[in-house]
This record gives sequence, C-alpha cells and structure tokens, in this order.
Amino acid sequence: MRWTVLISIVGTVFLLINVLLYFKSFAKESKAFKFFTIYLCSMLVIQIIMTYFVLVIKKQNLFLSHFYFISQFILLSLFYERIIGKKYLRVILYSILFLLCIQYYLNPQLISQYNSLGIGVTQSLLILYSILYLAKSLKIDKIDFLIINVGLLIYLIVSVLVFVAGNLSLDLNIPKKLYRILIYINLIFYIIFQTLIFIEWRKNYYKKTLRS
Repeated sequence: MRWTVLISIVGTVFLLINVLLYFKSFAKESKAFKFFTIYLCSMLVIQIIMTYFVLVIKKQNLFLSHFYFISQFILLSLFYERIIGKKYLRVILYSILFLLCIQYYLNPQLISQYNSLGIGVTQSLLILYSILYLAKSLKIDKIDFLIINVGLLIYLIVSVLVFVAGNLSLDLNIPKKLYRILIYINLIFYIIFQTLIFIEWRKNYYKKTLRS
C-alpha cells in the first residue's frame, strides 16, 4: 500500500510539472493544445483530491472515479476532434454523455460504485481515436502531438487491461497479489506517460517559450 501511494505521489508531481510547463505556452498555442492543457489541469485537481481522501481524511474516494473518466473523455475527445479533424467525434461525445446521464438517472446509486460500463466504453473510444491519429501520422511527414499520442495510447491500453483484470478479480477470485502488481504497472506507465508529455513540450514548445 505504501509503495502504491509513493508511486502515485511521484506521478502527481510529474503531472504538476507538466501542468506548469504547458501553461507557459497556453496563450499562444492551438485549441488542441489548450484542450490538452485543461485536461492535465483537471487530472491534477482530481489526483490531489483523491490523494487527500486517502492520506488525510482516510475515506473512500471511489465516487471521484466518475469525475475522472468523464472529464478525461470530454477533454480528450475535444482534443482528438481538433487534431484528427473529424466533426463526428463531437457527435459521439454528446451521444455518450447523453447515455451516461440516462445511466446515472436510472441508477443513482452508481455514483458510489465502480461504473464498469462507462469506463470501458469511454476508454475504448479514446484508444480508437489514438489509433486513428497514429494512422493519420503515417501519411504526413510532420504532425503535432505524436509523442503525446503514443504515450496516451500505451497508457490507455494498460489502464484498460488493469480495469478488466480488476473486474475479473471480483468475478473469478483472481489473487489480490496479482491485481496489486497490475496496479503498480499501471502507475509506472502513468509516470512514463507523464515523461512523454514532458518530452513533447521540451521538443516542440520549449524554444517557443524562450522566444516569448
């Protein structure tokens, strides 16, 4: 448990650094850049609140997972709509949000539970968008956010695998030790993802920040 908290804190520190760096370039960059920066900020706020619940008041923070996956889906969908250039991504976004609203309306108790369906659908769609953008990058010599996209694709795939393993551990009584290992792997890949986000900024936006 202590190692999980420690690795999680390290990931949050990495995230904080990226938020500060990306905000340096916020005003002069594209809408896609702005959406991604807002995504980082929202993740930071939720991570800090989740850590506060675990370390300070020592209460269950499962309800925050709903804010996490929904805000992630909204902001990354808007991000991918901009860089992929397909308007139907906005239609999919609104449709999924509408269905989620119906789901929560019909089952209000879900807010205190783990929304397996909601997380599975939104994560899978984001993986699909990432693959579509990766395919687009193969046809263009110079493309923005490629490093971020690769990092996001890897991290989302790992997260989905951990998510599936978590559900299987409940249904099939998979050993908790194995599931804890998967949690560690997920946290490590999160740090790798944050590292790639930093590399993207250092490679493509650092010099712009110096000139401004």
